[in-house]
Amino acid sequence: MVDYGSTRDDWYDNVGDEVEPDVEKVASILEDEKKRSVLDVGCGAGRHMLYLAKQGFCVGGFDQSESAVEQVRESMQSLGLSANVVEHDMAERFQYEDESCDAVLAVRSIHHARMEMIHHAVSEMYRVLDTSGLLYTQVPTYEKLEKLQEDEEFNMVEPGTSIPLQGSEEGIPHHNFKRDEVKDVFGDFIIKRLYKQGDHYCLLARKFSM
Repeated sequence: MVDYGSTRDDWYDNVGDEVEPDVEKVASILEDEKKRSVLDVGCGAGRHMLYLAKQGFCVGGFDQSESAVEQVRESMQSLGLSANVVEHDMAERFQYEDESCDAVLAVRSIHHARMEMIHHAVSEMYRVLDTSGLLYTQVPTYEKLEKLQEDEEFNMVEPGTSIPLQGSEEGIPHHNFKRDEVKDVFGDFIIKRLYKQGDHYCLLARKFSM
């Protein structure tokens, strides 16, 4: 388990509520396929959970940040919506049954870890996804790390994984991916689309091909 301390909670206070266009596309696909259950891994303050709940999906999510989870609960309550959101560490077994989710989101979340934990989280996402279930994730590119090397201080703890020594994410691991590494880490999935958007790779995949 990684202790992110107060910096993680402070960071969530500055995260916007704009929904990723790709998440809207995932929602559209699920609508067409008449599927309803979505899990948001590392849900943060809940921007995507709120959007999906408004669309009538059965939404669950978790985050290691206590304050972020509380924000989600308060936002849901204020809008008269419901969702299963809990404080949980992705290094542990997900609190969901095998093949219980139609889709899993992990938007800019699972890279906040060393590779051993990332592999565990990906295997758990695979486990909880139903047959033909959808996965959508965003992870930072290795090029982003190369840019950071120019003006930020951090420790490299393993290839591609750095820990900032200052700022709002001080002490929080960040893994930056090369394209082939994304394919390798998500190798058990059928990749439908993998593309670069700014400093992040966006991946849409299925547990099994339809």
